[in-house]
This record gives sequence, structure tokens and C-alpha cells, in this order.
Amino acid sequence: MMESSPISPVMQITYVVLWSGLFLPAALLFHAMLLRAKEIPDDVSWALAKVFGLFGFAWIIAAPASAGLCELHTEWIRAVFVGAALLGAFLLGKQFRFQRRSLRAHGRAILVPEILFLSVFIVFTFIWSLHCSLGGGEKAMNFTFLNFFIRNNQLPPQDPWAAGVQMQYYYFGSFAHALWHRLGGIPSAVGYGLAVATNAATLASACYAMLRLGGLRESRAFQGALVCVLAGNAQTLWLVLAERIPINSDLFWKGSRVFAHGHFSEFPLWTYLFADLHAHNIGLALGITCAFFLLALMRSESRSSSWILAAFLGFSAGLTPVSNTWDVFMIIAIFVAVILTEPRRALALWPQLALAGAAALCTCAPFFASIVGPKPLAVGILRSEWVSVNQVLLFFGFPIMIVLCGALARLEDGISTRRRYWAASIFFLMMGLAYFAHRQIGNPFSVLELAAQVIPALLVAIVVTNWSVTPVARQILLASALLIFAIEFVVIFDRTITLFKTFFQLSVLLWLAALMWLANQGSRFTRLMRVAQVGIVCVSLASGAVLIKSILPDFTKRLRAANLDSIAPLLSSERDMGKLLQWMSANIQGFPRILDAWGAGGLGRVTMNLGFPDFAHWEAHTVKRGVPHQEILRRKELINEFYRTDDAMRAHEILVVNGINFFVVSETERRTYPEVSASTPFQKFEVNPQLFALIHREGGAALYAPQSP
Repeated sequence: MMESSPISPVMQITYVVLWSGLFLPAALLFHAMLLRAKEIPDDVSWALAKVFGLFGFAWIIAAPASAGLCELHTEWIRAVFVGAALLGAFLLGKQFRFQRRSLRAHGRAILVPEILFLSVFIVFTFIWSLHCSLGGGEKAMNFTFLNFFIRNNQLPPQDPWAAGVQMQYYYFGSFAHALWHRLGGIPSAVGYGLAVATNAATLASACYAMLRLGGLRESRAFQGALVCVLAGNAQTLWLVLAERIPINSDLFWKGSRVFAHGHFSEFPLWTYLFADLHAHNIGLALGITCAFFLLALMRSESRSSSWILAAFLGFSAGLTPVSNTWDVFMIIAIFVAVILTEPRRALALWPQLALAGAAALCTCAPFFASIVGPKPLAVGILRSEWVSVNQVLLFFGFPIMIVLCGALARLEDGISTRRRYWAASIFFLMMGLAYFAHRQIGNPFSVLELAAQVIPALLVAIVVTNWSVTPVARQILLASALLIFAIEFVVIFDRTITLFKTFFQLSVLLWLAALMWLANQGSRFTRLMRVAQVGIVCVSLASGAVLIKSILPDFTKRLRAANLDSIAPLLSSERDMGKLLQWMSANIQGFPRILDAWGAGGLGRVTMNLGFPDFAHWEAHTVKRGVPHQEILRRKELINEFYRTDDAMRAHEILVVNGINFFVVSETERRTYPEVSASTPFQKFEVNPQLFALIHREGGAALYAPQSP
């Protein structure tokens, strides 16, 4: 049974309406600019404007703040938002009058992408309301980032778990969602789930635009975009049908645990159901949007439109690394696919591509300090845990089968001898490279793992021979094949992250390619192949439905307790601390530094729930983000010394020297330091009011501040 929330159902619904309504004025300015590229249809322009409404507006706010020109005050953010919306409305009105376009006809054109956005948003908001919980995975980290940026007024930001040290992280997506909270005054407890649903909706909008570029009409693009966010993987059905796994939370987790080493690779539906507000979840819509402009630029026949497309390509490319750096690899793969398939066209567009590169650098420049820093970097080769063919098929089997069926349907179109030799040469070259790599690392005879390379090699051969499919579909499929082929050979940071990030992107890319392949049939076996392809799509949606059911096994019970307040169940385990946090939220102003027990309390309860920067927490992630390991260890020792020492002056010195404004003593601190919980060290705070001021007490939880002695 979900915990009751202090936020009434009426207010929760109001927040949902307000949140989704903010996207309308936010999209106007970018819609007006995109309409100047006459080759982009009105519906596609609006779908992309919804994506830029989130990321583009955030850049308008963040760029001057990162350059030190202003601070992030809520009043100023709202003023800029209103100004951008009014400017967008003015430009649209002026454009309609100049071109003598019908506003009613334009409204009908944007109705389909708007319904798509709202439908996906409402569906995932509803699902979140049935199982809303911030427990598990890295949701605590994501909730921390959200609260941190809601309160933070300066960029570049400090690290939430290493107060005073500059953050080295692609934080832009979390910052963008935090702006929505500040614009509407929406509490993060409700807004967290709305942000997750927004990620699904923006990805659907980006996929809609890409499918329209691939030649699908509005209704088919609408359906295809829904497939991209609702499709399950073959692993889920295999577990249910072959291994008889019950449809419960155990199935949900195993559905993403395809790989032998026990780690996981996500796909969009799994991530949206898990409600992970992580950078890979937030940034993918922007990465697909960037890919759209690159491929649209290759199709452009208007010189004026090509410059506009190039500018938006640069803008979205510059935002990608600061939102999710791992999406850059997807964009590079698509760019390589463009060069391989249309080298002359790419060469002819070098001025526009140069403009895009310059725009990307200018867009990204204000954030260089946060994404380029002393992060630990290790490049290596997977030596013992290669991806096998069954793992690839369990994750990507559905879209790959659709492509294979589409290739069979085109046999009658004829394949020249030259293309056959070309395709065969590339196929055997890729297999030779894979065999050489296996042999070099002492694993030359692993047939099953080597067979995994057959799939990307086969997809490349299909791209080479099947020219009857639109270039966009072939280029996306080629990029997907290159990413699959490259997964086993280069690992940056560690193999878990590589598989996790790249498979997330690939799941969308392969579905986009497959849906375009489905829409471009040949003549032989057309009816049979179409039935097979549609059947595969339906099976994938059934897999998605099973996955949804696995997290909602008691649907009726959950429906009666539907709730969007994610904090209510989180704080129930330590109620006194929950009351103290509520008091702090209402009474503590500014952005104070907090100190609490090391390694306990959910990565710093105050930081996670209120966004105040913590003196030190979560060693593994802070080090990965570039905080020197020795500095984290030093702070860890100081925290332990502070709570354990019976020298009140030494404890006071630790607070003052490190600029700590408040510290907490609660059940968590007593559990963490049981040897001193009932003895002199904790009593030093009570018997030295000249050193430690008691700010507020709630039962067993107390908030203190250092006093001037």
C-alpha cells in the first residue's frame, strides 16, 4: 500500500496539467524558426519544437549563467520564458501573414505530433502513479541532481556530494527538468515522475520526425513512434514462454539482464518503467533530433533551407555532449554512414557542415568546464565477456527480423553482380577483422561469440544491396550495424557503461530502421513479408505489455492508491528525519553546505531531498565525475572524526575550516556510529551551545549549526 501524500490528488493533477501546458509556449520560438526551413513539414517542425522547448530553452537560460553573466534566479527564468514565448508567437504571426497561411490548416497539421506527445506523457505518468518509488538503482542520485538544480543559482555547478568542488558531469538534462519545476512551482516529489514521462514523450516526438523523414505518412509515423517507446525485447517473452518465469518484479529485472556477466543493458520502455531520470534517458531524444538534422541536411535541395538545417544540426550537436556524452558515439556512427553512402553529397555540403561544426562548438563552449576535466579514463579490450549472438538477438531480434523480412521482399528488384561482390567482400572483411581481434586476445575459437559479428556484417551487406529502400533507412541501419560491430572492441570507462549506453541507443535506431523498412516494400512475397513484419511488431508490443504487467502485478490495488508523490514512501522508514526535512524545506533559505553520516542514509538524505550540497558522499560516483579520490578520502575521515571525537573544539574546527553550515544527528548517525551514540561524543553538541546551536529538533532527529565561539 502506498504511503499517503500531503499533496492532494487535485493538486497533483493540477501539476500534471501545468507541466504539460508549459511545453506549448516553450515550443513556439523554435517552431517559428524551424518553419523557415520550407522543406520541413509543419507537423515535423512542431514535433522537433517540443524537443527544443525542453533543451533549447534550458540553453538560453544556462549559457549566460555558465559564462558568469547572470545568476539563476526564478523570477529571471520566468521572465525569459515569457519573453521567448511572446517572441515566438510574434514571429509565427508575422510569418503567417507574410506567407498568407491559414492558422486553422496549420493547427490541423500539428495536431498529430501534439496528440502523440500528450498521449505518451499521460500513459507514462499514469504508470508511474501506480508504482511511484525512488528506491532502487540510481534513482536516488537522479533525485539528488533534480533537487540540487532546483535550488542552485550558479553555473558551472559544484558537485552535490563534494561541496565546493566543481562538477564534472553531463548535467544539462537534469538542469533542463529542474527549470520546469522552477517555472511552475512544482515540487520535485511530483515532478520527478513527470520528468520521466516527458523523456518518453520527447523521444516519441523525435522518432516521429525521423520516421517522417524516412517517408512515412503522419498516421504511420504516429504508430511507429509509439512502437519505439512501447516495444519490448525478445528476452522478456523468452523468460515467460520458455523458462516459465512468473510475471512479476523478478521478470522485470531479468528482462534487462541478458548478458553473462550479470550487468544489464536497458531499452527505452524498461527505463521509463523503472523511472530512471538518468542522463542516458534524458538525452536520447536530443541525440535522435541531432541525427534527424544531419540526415535531413543530406536530403535538402534548397540552399536557404540547408543553412537553417545546418544551424539546427550544430545547435543540437552542441547540446548532445552536455546532456549525455555517450550519444555522441551514435551521431558519429550516423555521420560515418552518411560519408560511406553519400560521399559526394557530403563533400558538396562542406560549407553547411562547417557551419554546423562551428555552431556546435559555440553551443557547447559555455559548458566545457563541466564536461572536460580530470576524469579517470581507461581504454581497453573486453577479454573474457564478449557479447554472443544469442544476446544480440534477445535484445535486437525483433527489429532485425523485420529488416531481414524486408530484404527478402526485395529479391525480385534484382541485385547486380557488382553489388553482390561488393557486399560479399565487405561481409568477409568484417568477419576477418572480428576473427583477428578474437585471436589477438587469445580467444580465437569461440564460435558462438564470433557468430555475433555475423549480424552486423549481414546488415551491412543488406544496406549495400538493397538500394530500393530510402537512403535514410539504409543510413540508420548502417550506423546501427557499425555500433553493434564496434561494441566488442573498444570499451571506454568500463564494459558495463559501454553496453548499457550503446544498447539503449541501438534499441531505438534499429526500430527506426525496421519501421522504415516495413514502409518500403518490394514486390516478391510482399503480402507474406508484410504479414510477417506486422506480426513481429505485434509480438514486440506484447512483450512490452508483459513488461508493464511485471511491475504492476496487483493493478487493482495500486489503482486505488494511485499517487504521484515519490517522497512519501521514501521517508517512511525514518519518520523523525522526514519531519525534519519538511521543516528544513520550509525554513532554510539559500544553498548551505550539509554534513551527515558517511555512507548512510541514502547518499545523504538532506542532499537527496532538498538539494543542499553535501560535504562528502558516494565515493564511487564522485570520483568518476572527476573529484580527486584523495580529497574524498580526506573528507570521509573528517566526517568520521567529527562524529566520533569527544573534543568539541576539534569538531567545531572541522565545520568552520570546511565551510559547513549545518550538520545532522538522527537515527542514521546513531546507527552509523553505535560506539559513540550514547556516550560523550554526541553529547558534545548539547553541552556546548556556544559552539553548536540547536536549530530544530524532531523527536530523534536534530539539525545543528556551528556558532562563533
